[in-house]
Parts: sequence; C-alpha cells; structure tokens
Amino acid sequence: CSDAMGDYAVAVYDADDIEARSTAIFQQSDLVPKDAVELYTEDEYKKNILHYGENGIIVNIKASSLKHLFTKHSSHGLFSYNLREHITQKSVDQGIERTIEHEAEKFWFYNNGITIGCGDFHIDGTKICLYDFSIINGAQTTTKIAGRLFTSLCCVKTGLSTVPLPLHSKAKD
Repeated sequence: CSDAMGDYAVAVYDADDIEARSTAIFQQSDLVPKDAVELYTEDEYKKNILHYGENGIIVNIKASSLKHLFTKHSSHGLFSYNLREHITQKSVDQGIERTIEHEAEKFWFYNNGITIGCGDFHIDGTKICLYDFSIINGAQTTTKIAGRLFTSLCCVKTGLSTVPLPLHSKAKD
C-alpha cells in the first residue's frame, strides 16, 4: 500500500501463524550460557528472596548488575526470548529515566521489573548464577537502566523472577 506517509504493508496472522513464527524464532535464538546477577542487600532488603515453587524466585537485584548483563550480552542472547525487544515510547522512556535520575528509591514501586527465563539457576551468597538464560520481559527497563550512570552500585532496585526454559538446555561448567 502507499499513502501520503509512504509505503507500508499489513500482515494478518492467526494463532497458528504466531505460534509457528515464535517457535522458529526461539529455535534460532541463542541464550546467554552463564552469568550472574547481584542481589540488592541494603537494609531491610537483606532477605529479599521469595521462592515460587521449585523453579522460580522473585528477588531484588542491583541495577548495576542488570547494566552489566546488558553491556556484556545485549547483542548475544540477552533478549532472545523477549518478543517485544525494546519498544521506544518517549513518555514511558522519559518516565523511567526521570525516576532513575531523581527518585531512584521509588523505582521498585513504579516499575514492574523484569522476568528472566533460564535453564537453571542457583543462589550463591549475594549472587544468583544463571545458566542458559534470556530476559523474556523487561527489555525497555533493562535498556533504560543500561544507559544511565550510577553514583552508587545499589542506586536502583529491580524486580527479577527466574523460571526454567525447556529449550536449548546446556550442561553447566
């Protein structure tokens, strides 16, 4: 089609098409083989692990830890399972940035956090070791955090939950 705004195409997908496309994407996707995130352990958050069944946890991690994952793995599997990637929405992006810069202590309340799917994880002191993982929800949050400079390692708390992914399981080192 063509109009005053330029050429564009419209595609309509049913549930079977969407499932086939996402299966193809996931089969071609790489996962981050191994890394770790640091727990946010300041003051009342020292015991911030909420276990959800056998395969999941919800924790608060250091924003600097999330920034590290982005810097190291953003083009190598970190967002492989995040269907939406980072959708630029100026008002949302500016709100996230404003909170990080001016109200970092409220970031946890204003933001839904991220979800990481992984083949396995284990808690090692104040770190969570992740194996065969990808952020499956939270690309926008992660990208905005990665673009900020921090005056403190624990400047922003970020919610995180991990659940095993059945795809691409690899052996731990």
